[in-house]
Amino acid sequence: MGRRFLSLFAAALAAASLAAGCSSMRAPEPEGLDPDDATPKVYDLSGPSPFATVGNALVSVPETAIWWPYKIATSAVRGGYDAVAGGVEKAPLPIVGIVASPLTAAAGIVHGAVKGVVRGPAYVGSTAQFGQVLGQPWVEPIPIW
Repeated sequence: MGRRFLSLFAAALAAASLAAGCSSMRAPEPEGLDPDDATPKVYDLSGPSPFATVGNALVSVPETAIWWPYKIATSAVRGGYDAVAGGVEKAPLPIVGIVASPLTAAAGIVHGAVKGVVRGPAYVGSTAQFGQVLGQPWVEPIPIW
């Protein structure tokens, strides 16, 4: 009885694998590939290559490591500058703004550093974006007033 079951199981397994192979090896559909077609195929290579994608991913890690301290430091400097300029402008007399400038500069540096931490982007995605984000702290004002 055991041998008969094994032979029936082997026959059923062979029939199932043959049926699976036949269904996957069927002839191509009329709208599918034609092996007798000799027309040249045009390949679209306009998208980014896989090497460029991997290269951008590898380079973006050190770019992001450079970007974080840079954005915090430049935002602090820009915050200090904007605070002193705003203090001189808002003061009743310019000399009062100049005398108070160390205090407003310190407040602006702290405010700018905090703004630098929360300023985006947190991750530099591509090399082209890296140049754009390096100029960002110098063109975006950080007003304290």
